Amino acid sequence: MTDADPDPLWARLVVALLNVLSGRAFDAGREYERKLWEIKAKAAEKTVEQAARETGALSEAEIKEDLNRWRIP
Repeated sequence: MTDADPDPLWARLVVALLNVLSGRAFDAGREYERKLWEIKAKAAEKTVEQAARETGALSEAEIKEDLNRWRIP
């Protein structure tokens, strides 16, 4: 290796490490987002069920059918 080497081994190792870490961060971000949507869906489900019970507008089966139709995987 010389000083003129544009792509030294340590630079390639650093880039490879950053790629691995960014991939893990991306996966962790997706998992966080999925769990957040799951929490929001559960909160919405409880809110909708409570509102339906209070008003008597929908049966519980109709509520669950609607929630399953709009649930984000």
